Amino acid sequence: MNRFPDGARVCFIGDSMTAANEILPRVIDHYNKHFSNHGITFYNCGTSGGTYGSAITFFEDDILPHKPTH
Repeated sequence: MNRFPDGARVCFIGDSMTAANEILPRVIDHYNKHFSNHGITFYNCGTSGGTYGSAITFFEDDILPHKPTH
């Protein structure tokens, strides 16, 4: 499996499962354990009740400021 490249800025976009931080801590733990010195940053951009349409609506204000690479 490929990993995020060094210096990646990763935004997780999703619904209430993402917003409630049910997935992100597992990913962060994995990266901290195996790739802690690679400068990868994660952001939780989930929205409770989020949909594809709401992600596009909130993209400019809630996601773009993080300057995501992924």
